[in-house]
Amino acid sequence: MKGEDLAKAFGYVDDEYLKLAEDEMVRGKINMDKAGLGKITQYTMKRKNRLVLKYAAAVAICFIGTMAILALSNTSMAADWFGIKKILLKKGTGTAPKVERQIELDENGNQVVTETIVQEEYPLTLISLSGYYDSPEGKASAEWQEFLDSYDQDHQILSANDKTWNGPEEYEEYFVYSDEMVSQLDAITKKYGLKLHHNFRYVDPREDTDFIGGEFLGEMSEAYVGYGYADGTFHFDADYLATGGREYMYQFRRTVKGYFDEVLLNIGNDEDYEEWTYVTKDGVEVMLALSEYKGLVYADLEKCVITMNLLNGTADGVTMEDLQLLADTHNLQVLQNLN
Repeated sequence: MKGEDLAKAFGYVDDEYLKLAEDEMVRGKINMDKAGLGKITQYTMKRKNRLVLKYAAAVAICFIGTMAILALSNTSMAADWFGIKKILLKKGTGTAPKVERQIELDENGNQVVTETIVQEEYPLTLISLSGYYDSPEGKASAEWQEFLDSYDQDHQILSANDKTWNGPEEYEEYFVYSDEMVSQLDAITKKYGLKLHHNFRYVDPREDTDFIGGEFLGEMSEAYVGYGYADGTFHFDADYLATGGREYMYQFRRTVKGYFDEVLLNIGNDEDYEEWTYVTKDGVEVMLALSEYKGLVYADLEKCVITMNLLNGTADGVTMEDLQLLADTHNLQVLQNLN
């Protein structure tokens, strides 16, 4: 998978990270498919390869980029907000490079192609995948993202430390690359009483049922190898076979409460979504949201948060019933109990 393909998969991610990901995937011989995380044939268990897999796998995760963001403070949020607004951390716009091509004819009638790189603006709304905005996990995610928005924007520190910096082992599961980042992350996790992920591992959601806690995937989902941690947090990509033979790709993430998780999701414009609550056939209440380009299933359970990120929307034929069936095809009751 080339950097350009990764860019399309992620939405918009900083070129510096795509370059690092592409270089490390070549070195680690990670075979990627399915527009995200596919079958892994060979890999080396080095810190950076684990990081590359995390960010290449989490296709629609919006991480560091060129952003103009409105930070939403907890004090400014209405207590009765619901749906996406309960998990919304930051809202604004981002920019990403776009190639514009102009074709003209020269004096001999031959086509001459001129390419110009321009900055294209897009809506950016970051939501938490680890809890509501007023939870310890949500507050920690917002504070960490606020730090990232102002840190190393020209990537000079990243470039300088890429091959030379060795951070503390307990932070190796996080995308930190300087002593300043370690110090900030340490302060945030202590402030909110959160533990760190550890013991990264590759996870097959259909085979590693002991790790996950049981079988929860229905026959309509085909899951691909993902990654997880000892605490029970895990992520994988999957295909969902909807009615009428339609097939959609989605991402599934289970985030355990009490741990700091840096993964956020960019959902575009939050005003584009129709939202409603739904109780699955197994009795779990979920928040559903559907736009032209994306579908979301979100469940805030007692000990973990479940997110399903459907990479299609109504423009691709996805209906409200499809989203409800996607929620129903997973037995979320199984995932309420931790290892």
